[in-house]
Amino acid sequence: MTAPLIPRTGSAFIAPDIHILRMNTDKTRRWVGSNTEYQIFFEISGTPTPEWRAIFIDAWKKSGSVHHTDLDGPFLVLFSPIEEMTQEVLTLLENTFATTNEVYHRFASDEVKEAARREKAWSDERKTVEAVAAALHFR
Repeated sequence: MTAPLIPRTGSAFIAPDIHILRMNTDKTRRWVGSNTEYQIFFEISGTPTPEWRAIFIDAWKKSGSVHHTDLDGPFLVLFSPIEEMTQEVLTLLENTFATTNEVYHRFASDEVKEAARREKAWSDERKTVEAVAAALHFR
């Protein structure tokens, strides 16, 4: 499992890529109540953060696929007739993961920069407060 985003001021951010590792044939099963629809489980390289999930959901909707997906911990679940699970669908999923990783990296980088900006502003404010306090002469 990969580490989630951990912003650290003055340091590089941790925003690992998430990839599809393999189809999990043990978990893949027909969806309850359906004669044709399957829940096709894919193991992924980590449990996505809420931000990564939101980016993926948006990217998948824009992909044009007719198949519904869900993220369940370290699994991607595709709802589809098993016969429709083709290399083209896998390629579309992988491309969507790549797009999601790219957008997430930009998001993570922006978050780290914003955290550093806030910390510097707070530090500058504290220096001002300390300078005023040092200039006062109490009896």
